Amino acid sequence: MKTDKINTLAKYLNMNADKIKTDKSDSFYINTGDLSDHEYFVLTDKEADQKAEEYIKESVWAFVPSFISSQTGISEDIIKTLQKEHCENINDMLIASVKDIKKFVNDAIASDGRGHFISVYDGHEQEEGEFYIYRMN
Repeated sequence: MKTDKINTLAKYLNMNADKIKTDKSDSFYINTGDLSDHEYFVLTDKEADQKAEEYIKESVWAFVPSFISSQTGISEDIIKTLQKEHCENINDMLIASVKDIKKFVNDAIASDGRGHFISVYDGHEQEEGEFYIYRMN
């Protein structure tokens, strides 16, 4: 499958596949000839769902207070105070307070799209055949 992902990324970028490097993770690197390589994820639909879910669960504390409140029943004012004073240290507490974590994840993706949670470069998701491409830098 890794070869299929490399070929898909090469086609998307209109370049030769031999310019695309990979490591043991899901990342693919393009040597641009300058000081920084461009990094991409090329994921199946299931892999993209999993990666978005991981990120969402790691960052519940950073969501908009009204969204967290709607999913937990905790007042927005309390959430704002906790976010301001404790930042990511409240993440586990908020996850435990979420009524239905699957619904939380699905609602977040429905609202912002998977690209928002996976592509730190521009928040975009590009569908190419059976794969989804996300630029990381």
